[in-house]
Amino acid sequence: MKLNYNRKLNYLLAILVTLIILLLNSPALTQTAKSSDDGIVINKAKTYYFGLRRTSPPISYNDEKAGDFKGYCYALIKTLEKKFHLTLERVEMERDNRFTGKGSKNQKLDAECGPNTITPERIRKISLNELRGEFSTTFGWTGATALLLNKNMQKLSPGPEFKKLKIGLIRGTTTINLVKKVNPLLEDNNIITLEDNKDGINKLKSGEIDVYFNDEIILRSNLKNLNEEAGAEKYSIKPDLISNEEYGVVVYHTDEAKNQQLLQQINFLLGEAEIKTFGGTKLKILNNNPDFEYFIKNDLNYYSNKVDPTRSPSIITPKSSSNSNPLPSPASWIKTVFLLLLLITSVGALFVVIKRYQNQNNSKLQIENNKRGNYQPQSVKIQGNKVDPSLASVHVTIHNKTNQSNTKGGKMNNPINFDQKNSNITVGNQGTNTNTNTQQFVQYTSEQKQDLSQFAKDIQRILEKIEKNQPNATQAEKQNIVSYEIPPEQRSRIVRALKAGGEKALEELLDNPYLNIAIAVVKEWQKEE
Repeated sequence: MKLNYNRKLNYLLAILVTLIILLLNSPALTQTAKSSDDGIVINKAKTYYFGLRRTSPPISYNDEKAGDFKGYCYALIKTLEKKFHLTLERVEMERDNRFTGKGSKNQKLDAECGPNTITPERIRKISLNELRGEFSTTFGWTGATALLLNKNMQKLSPGPEFKKLKIGLIRGTTTINLVKKVNPLLEDNNIITLEDNKDGINKLKSGEIDVYFNDEIILRSNLKNLNEEAGAEKYSIKPDLISNEEYGVVVYHTDEAKNQQLLQQINFLLGEAEIKTFGGTKLKILNNNPDFEYFIKNDLNYYSNKVDPTRSPSIITPKSSSNSNPLPSPASWIKTVFLLLLLITSVGALFVVIKRYQNQNNSKLQIENNKRGNYQPQSVKIQGNKVDPSLASVHVTIHNKTNQSNTKGGKMNNPINFDQKNSNITVGNQGTNTNTNTQQFVQYTSEQKQDLSQFAKDIQRILEKIEKNQPNATQAEKQNIVSYEIPPEQRSRIVRALKAGGEKALEELLDNPYLNIAIAVVKEWQKEE
């Protein structure tokens, strides 16, 4: 019988290897977009109408001198045209046209590109019946911050001076709610509504607003020009980001094969890209690509004195091992599906045979061990609170119910046996109460303890500062100020540490007057995550 199973195993392995070789050489996985001898491309050219924002440098803007669009989105669609032999008609659009599927002159769009933050609300909006759209994978990561005169930088901290500032916010953006959340002292009469980025810069220069909030990469592109016009370093950007934004391309009507193909092609390109860091922003950049090299040289040149973007620390995304077209023909896919089914069937059969073979061997071994009388399960005996320290570490929660008929002198009359084979547990015995009590030993790492310790110091410092400067601040205002002062990355670590150590861990590190606020703040952070 053993020989018979071995033969079956060998046959199935041979079939499996053959199927894998066939699958890897399938035309569905190796098809490339080739040209014929006449120069005609096998993949037929298609025309798409691509909306591009007019005033959002460096992501997307219209260069009036050159008479064409420039920026990240322009580099992306130029690459799409060349790689997939597409015809992309560029359509001008304003902020108000976002997520409508139409350009400035009511033209129907197949896609749009700009500094469009991906949010659940926007995902739902573009998926509506008349739009049937989807976001691409993320191409950029940034966050909102403030651009202002150097003399106003100190006033931006929570306090009486902050209430005097005129804050510029572009209407209809996610930035408005973010700024209100981290600045609870901000009143509506301090907010100046802006039409777009250009309007914000003009009002900042004229003094109509004191602070202009927008995404870091957009503000950074304006900072150099502002200081050059002023003839001095008069303006600055607040280094801390108050949010984490992700940008994506929108593709509409993805229920149509043509547009679904466009979405896949965009995602394919972004999957080949490398994530590079520019200040507080990260962008997916295609290496050795002249359009993206031009974008970095001309649109991100304000980083040149601080960082070399082409050599900045970055995260490398997995790259495709070939330059193949990611969208093979339907006939090739049918073959691939057939081969995959064969592969799954073979793997299933192989699994069944191996399982039966293992069960047979296990049965034989058990019979032999029983005959010899050597088969005895390992167990650990616990008498009262005594545990043999040489045994494997076990974590057991014991429910004790004190009763005069069952216990004497605090010791349990009956030993409890636990099968601890392959265990890694610690034993604990808690509770001497008339009720059943359960308590778990919770351990957390030294790093998490350090995070909580630092948080305790930070929150005490912040709250003492508030008590000094804003003695009448409400608890809600105090919580918002703490959230503003603690960076998002540190918040996540604190939430994880408090989950591990519990509120008791924070009680040991923090004075009672501040404990309730600290716990309330962390609970709000947990909801946000």
